[in-house]
Amino acid sequence: MIFPSSSGKPGGADKPGDTTNKLLCVLPPRLDPAAVARDLSNHLVNELQRVGGKCLAELELKRLDRAVNSAEFRRQIADCIQLYAAWSQLSGSVDDGHAYARAYAQVNHALDFRKQTRSFAPNQDPPDGVQLSSLDGLRESVLRDARADVDEPTAKAVRRLRARLGFSLGEHLDAMGLTKRTLGRTALFPAI
Repeated sequence: MIFPSSSGKPGGADKPGDTTNKLLCVLPPRLDPAAVARDLSNHLVNELQRVGGKCLAELELKRLDRAVNSAEFRRQIADCIQLYAAWSQLSGSVDDGHAYARAYAQVNHALDFRKQTRSFAPNQDPPDGVQLSSLDGLRESVLRDARADVDEPTAKAVRRLRARLGFSLGEHLDAMGLTKRTLGRTALFPAI
């Protein structure tokens, strides 16, 4: 089950405002939860890199790839996923509401502690003079006009990209924002 949910039922938000996306599952005893979490994280990263590659290919096809800092785009796509995993043993049946509630409380407690031990690198500070994303102010824009020192052919490519994708005046996007804007017309991208 994936949610945010504030239904007050097991699996829903525990506190007001606590509506992060969660994936809950009951695993058969033969599966190692750590391995399942690792495999899920790897799958999500690979899928996001595939979609990011599709975005860059779409821009290249339209001859707009010069407008994008592809190295920064790939760096942001590679470190975008933040997955925290926690698990608890379910003593009893899934249908046993008390056993499920106990296991759910234990896993949420473990998850709260896991989130406090984040193991991802913080975003790098952008170089001086580089614009930050309008959607994620911690990430730098992947558009080449985010830098003041662009040549005229690059500036022209960025203007074409902005016109084609309907950017607002002064709007700058990070890799996820550009991917959603580029591919979002043909695919649905829920917020991550």
